Amino acid sequence: MTQRHFAMLFAVLALAILPVQSWAVSNAVAGKCKAGSQYTTIQAAINAADPGSTVQVCPGRYPEIPTISKNLTLKGVASGTTMW
Repeated sequence: MTQRHFAMLFAVLALAILPVQSWAVSNAVAGKCKAGSQYTTIQAAINAADPGSTVQVCPGRYPEIPTISKNLTLKGVASGTTMW
């Protein structure tokens, strides 16, 4: 095996064992009443949120049963506090 092949194999292996990048957010919002990373469902906001952050839920109807499997706070936004 040449040095070039060895270097290429090493690079591929190094990339394969690197941790996967997390695309979580710290300001997740379900709905469109507040600034931040907005999601159409509560579950989508929960899934995207960093552990330890707060998911804000705008007034509205969310026909879902969300599952929280990490440490975070789910907070309802008071009606009449919309940003538009």
